[in-house]
Amino acid sequence: MSARVQAVVASVNYRLAPEHPLPAAYEDAFDAISWVHYQARFQRDLWLEQFADFSRVFIMGSSAGANIAYHVSIRASYYNFGPLKIQGVLLDQPFFGAVKRTSSELRLIEDAHLPLYMADAFWTLALPFQANRDHEFSNPFSCGFERDQRLPRWFVKDEEGDPMVDRAKELVRKLVVKKVPVVSRFYPGGFHGVEMVNMTAALTLFQDVKNFIYNNDAAEVEVSDGSY
Repeated sequence: MSARVQAVVASVNYRLAPEHPLPAAYEDAFDAISWVHYQARFQRDLWLEQFADFSRVFIMGSSAGANIAYHVSIRASYYNFGPLKIQGVLLDQPFFGAVKRTSSELRLIEDAHLPLYMADAFWTLALPFQANRDHEFSNPFSCGFERDQRLPRWFVKDEEGDPMVDRAKELVRKLVVKKVPVVSRFYPGGFHGVEMVNMTAALTLFQDVKNFIYNNDAAEVEVSDGSY
């Protein structure tokens, strides 16, 4: 992706559940942003100084990483990280949940790649003790966000074959209502994690990412008629 997009990519490691339930992963990801901010201010890493543009930083995540990217981006909107500037957020197949099922979850309840019982088990392991799936870490729509935060442009992408696709669509609708610039792609077919095993899907994602990063315009919901 770094080669295709022509961008410096920092892959963030974070503590894992169940030994370290949420918000441990959010804290680690936010620490990573703080580290990049430190580099931007003091230019300690000569390699980054040579190749990275700290005025054009994007936060991206896939699946659980997209959940982390969402929460960290909302938190980061309260801070001034100058000279670092977060220009956008990219969520690929964001992993959200709630007690109430969506139509896509019920339609794909026995999905071969992410059956509903497996997603439920992940939340049981990852959420704070005794929290249910309506906790804000799982269901960010339970608390929402205010437009007076300095929210950047957003890109949201998913496949119709992903049980979580309806939650991604709900996020897009809420961003549009809040008048947050957002570009979305919802592709037919596919499944959760399709880019990991399907090169055509991976290349499509890379091109979408590149287009979003180098194009400052943001449209509302766009549905592709392409397939893998």
